Amino acid sequence: HDNGYECIIVTARNLSHEDESWIKENEPQRIPVQHFIQTHGLPVKKVYFTDHAPKGPVLARLQVVKHYDDKEEELKSANMHGVVGIKVTSR
Repeated sequence: HDNGYECIIVTARNLSHEDESWIKENEPQRIPVQHFIQTHGLPVKKVYFTDHAPKGPVLARLQVVKHYDDKEEELKSANMHGVVGIKVTSR
């Protein structure tokens, strides 16, 4: 962001699972994406949900330059679609 790049989130989550009632009933420990963005003050312009499909095709369509992920299969999908995938780990 500080270097002029637009920051987006591409998540494998399902958009309907971001609803508070769904979370409360099915996965109470889940943190909604928008809440995470706001809590951490992230400069995210848009969020894209793949509904559990691989992220690579979406990243390519959006002309993403770099994709950061903790899942190897998503990094492979990004690389297969010409996007540089960078491994991250959770704390």
